[in-house]
Amino acid sequence: MKRNIIIILSILVFQMMNAQSETIYYNNGNIKKISTVDSKSGIIKLKEYYESGPLNRKYFKNGFGQIIGKKIRYRENGKLLYVWNFNSDGKRYGKWLEYDEDGNISRSQNYTGGVKTGTWKTYWKKDILSEKKEYDENGILRKKIDYWENGERFRECLYDSKGKIISEFFFDKTGKKYTLPTAVGIVEKSCIQLSN
Repeated sequence: MKRNIIIILSILVFQMMNAQSETIYYNNGNIKKISTVDSKSGIIKLKEYYESGPLNRKYFKNGFGQIIGKKIRYRENGKLLYVWNFNSDGKRYGKWLEYDEDGNISRSQNYTGGVKTGTWKTYWKKDILSEKKEYDENGILRKKIDYWENGERFRECLYDSKGKIISEFFFDKTGKKYTLPTAVGIVEKSCIQLSN
């Protein structure tokens, strides 16, 4: 029995020595922020709260103050707002997801070493695309498609390996294709102006 108590006390002392924690409070007494530092790795675990009490966001920082790993943010009602990923150097990587108030994905993005890559999508509402972009491995925009609210294509642009536009097409709400923006009669800006 004594041996078990000594082991438990040793573990608790070891944990206290390897992690330092700080809690900051709002004037109303609710927790504002909790930060815990692992003294071995120097990694800081952070949790921030809304003044009303619910968790706002949680994330990690390395010893240089760069966000690393997952950064998750919630709405005040507790629903997910976004999940972002960072590598150990603090650069954006992997899939980034943002959510609407109903919990549906409103935007998805991809990064490799801080560079935009792959398919990026933005939605009008659940499963109805607003915009789709394709980036190559160098972060160059190669294709962009805008959609009407009914999900039909509105505009499609193709870009060369330097990001210069090589073709631009417009579509009416029924899917009929036009090559001139004036043919649709409602285009305010072309892909040249909207490429980024």
